[in-house]
Amino acid sequence: MAGVGSAAWISEERSSALQIVDQEIEEFSYSARNELEWINEHMAGILNENEMYAPRSRI
Repeated sequence: MAGVGSAAWISEERSSALQIVDQEIEEFSYSARNELEWINEHMAGILNENEMYAPRSRI
């Protein structure tokens, strides 16, 4: 293992930090995608119900 503060140590630490950041981004993106899918499904259901009960104009 490289000495603390050496170029090799800094490179290893940077690589580890980037892997952690990538994992956090992936987890956040997964959660955000699921939330958006959920809200889209529920809003579609609400809008469909509103269309059934909305008065239709007669022209």
